[in-house]
Amino acid sequence: MLRKAIFISIAILSVAAVTVGALYWRQLGRTGTAALFVEEGEATVRRGIRTLHLASAQAYEVRSGDQIRTVADSRALLVVSPATSVVLQSECEVLVRVLSWEEAGSSVAELQLGAGETLHQVRQSPDPGSRYEVHTPAAAVRLSAGQHRVLVSDDGATRVEVLEGVASVTAQDTEVEIWPGEYSSIPVGRAPSVPQPVVARLVFVSERTGNPDIWLLNEEGREAQLTHHAAVDQAPVWSPDGTRIAFESRRDGNSEIYVMDADGSNQVNLTRHAGHDHAPAWSADGTLIAFESLRDGPRQVYVMKADGTEGARLTNGPGLSVAPHWEIGGSEIVFSRIEDDSNSDGALDLRDMSALFSVPPTGGMEMIWHTRFVFDERVFPWARRPVG
Repeated sequence: MLRKAIFISIAILSVAAVTVGALYWRQLGRTGTAALFVEEGEATVRRGIRTLHLASAQAYEVRSGDQIRTVADSRALLVVSPATSVVLQSECEVLVRVLSWEEAGSSVAELQLGAGETLHQVRQSPDPGSRYEVHTPAAAVRLSAGQHRVLVSDDGATRVEVLEGVASVTAQDTEVEIWPGEYSSIPVGRAPSVPQPVVARLVFVSERTGNPDIWLLNEEGREAQLTHHAAVDQAPVWSPDGTRIAFESRRDGNSEIYVMDADGSNQVNLTRHAGHDHAPAWSADGTLIAFESLRDGPRQVYVMKADGTEGARLTNGPGLSVAPHWEIGGSEIVFSRIEDDSNSDGALDLRDMSALFSVPPTGGMEMIWHTRFVFDERVFPWARRPVG
């Protein structure tokens, strides 16, 4: 099964849920426990002969030996430790095999994935002796710091994708390493396949019909026009789960942020403001969208929920704040600020970039890099946008 492409700084986990999860885990203060949060739908936890049914927004303490299952159309977050979080998608079955850690910082965690899809985020541990493994009916997978997707079909066949970091997959006395942008398939009783690049679905802007519209190039190499408006449609960006696309459109007389389904249907204006709105950027969990706006005067960075509600201004001060982009962990928005016309050409543009800043969705700006350089000679870190 071909998966959808690796998206811009996909960070796969909910920022708010991870933060709350880490706090909850610290409050437990017990060796061999984790925290399970039901984000959507329902889940069950089986411990021996006892089965606990959890509803949405509930939390539960999980121990070694517990079996977790999410029902259809459900999703849960398992916070194994402050350094490791796992999203359990719909109809997922997981056995917590081992949970142990020492006060010095080293930890060992093993999960047995019986079916379904899981998304793993492992932050760098201060102790090199720490280990995090996922076992399936087909393979043993050791995950490094980074972000990884593991899928197990009903017959036990396994697919491992790496978004960030490295995964080591062992089956039938054969070991392969999977690097970012690659996947390996492992049928039960077979050795892992040679890692292959993840096939991308490309979304792009074309003027082939006479004005800028958004197009899709799918996994089979077929092109499809997604927008058909006489106004300019541009700046498309995938949602992390690949089901939606945010973009800019001038169809309402000024630039607005729109969102549509991956097939071009359900095109909705999210911002609906008289001021120009630009450069949408999804959060790693798909719940928030950062963007630029001129609604209060100079261009500044704003954030809103993915349905367009609860918009808030994040940046203030002199100059223009532009190009918001969520960092890989998903908890900060990186942007650049144009302070002045550094080359005296009468226009403010990318050549005038002077500093990179970060800001959490709740506000509180912090400078992370200050320099000046010619745009044509360097590539800004936030401009590296892998398509997928």
